[in-house]
Amino acid sequence: MTDLILAVDDEPLILRSYQRNLGDQFNLVTAEGPEPALEIVRKRDVALILTDLKMPGMDGIAFLRAAREVRPDAVRMMISGHADMSDAINSVNQAAIFRLMLKPCPEADIATALRDGLAQYRLVTAEKQLLEGTLNGAIQCLTDILGILDWQAFGEAQLRRRVARSVALALRQPAWTFEIAALLADIGRATLPPALNEKLKLHQSLTEAERRLVERVPEFSARLLHHIPRIDAVVEAVLYQDKHVDGSGFPADSRAGRDIPIAARALHAIKALLALRQKGTSPAAAIGLLKQGPERYDPEIVLALYAGLPELQAKPAPLTGTGPQQATLTTLGSGMILLADITTRDGMVVLSAGTRLTDLHIQRVKNFAHLNPLVEPFLIEHLEG
Repeated sequence: MTDLILAVDDEPLILRSYQRNLGDQFNLVTAEGPEPALEIVRKRDVALILTDLKMPGMDGIAFLRAAREVRPDAVRMMISGHADMSDAINSVNQAAIFRLMLKPCPEADIATALRDGLAQYRLVTAEKQLLEGTLNGAIQCLTDILGILDWQAFGEAQLRRRVARSVALALRQPAWTFEIAALLADIGRATLPPALNEKLKLHQSLTEAERRLVERVPEFSARLLHHIPRIDAVVEAVLYQDKHVDGSGFPADSRAGRDIPIAARALHAIKALLALRQKGTSPAAAIGLLKQGPERYDPEIVLALYAGLPELQAKPAPLTGTGPQQATLTTLGSGMILLADITTRDGMVVLSAGTRLTDLHIQRVKNFAHLNPLVEPFLIEHLEG
């Protein structure tokens, strides 16, 4: 089906004119006023919105701002009378419209504008898909490295990612920003001394100097990610992940409340929720505790955490596989599950039992084998499905 266009006006005659003159050229739906239009925007994947400026109750500017919250990628266009020029110009800045047309506007000009708007929508969405695909490949590489450095932290990051996605969807925010920030929030730990990382894994007490260094992990993570182009929102979320809504916490600057990026506020609350869960508090009870700290956690974000409960309460599905099998260095394959550690003959653990192998894991094993003989065969399982 072709991309959907929504035309909004408070005059039924104008809407019927749109359908009569444009309905055979475009996939067009109409709404008589902003309120029914917002219902359509919430329920359907709208590519382009064309609205009148002057409407009772909610004008076109306010309507497009509200629609933008729900469908940020939808192209926004407005049609206005000459007498409304001052308001119409404001709409360009306030609602970020793609094109402004003046009444009376010939049918052919409206059709041309709609085609241009749909072309812009396809360009933006194609670029977004390319960006997300490229980023996902880069992020997968980074998370594979994290999994090798610290398999426990890798598991926590994967759970954090799933919860972050649920929270983002509940908040009607771009899920990929939340997910990538959640995955790579602790990537800066790779810059810490190995002995300090070991203490963190074992939950050992830290010296004051070590504590100050760990406090700066968000900064270290942000610096590492800063080199990846066009993920500024992710970098900011990672940098401000430990910032309280009252402005306290790291980093020590003046940002507070809604000036803190929404993905950072979400990540901050998700981390606190998972920390309480790790101590034995049920997820629902943990959210209740976070509600008692509005100076630390955004109340809107805390409510959105309920959307992540299914991820936290779900029991892992039993693995159905082929059963234990033996593999050699030459027969290891991506997707296999290690049922026992892979070790060198002198006892060094190369990969831990439970690891689901990726190409990066297999390359790591082969690199070790060049320097130190490995204990073969390896005990693995192929998962079915």
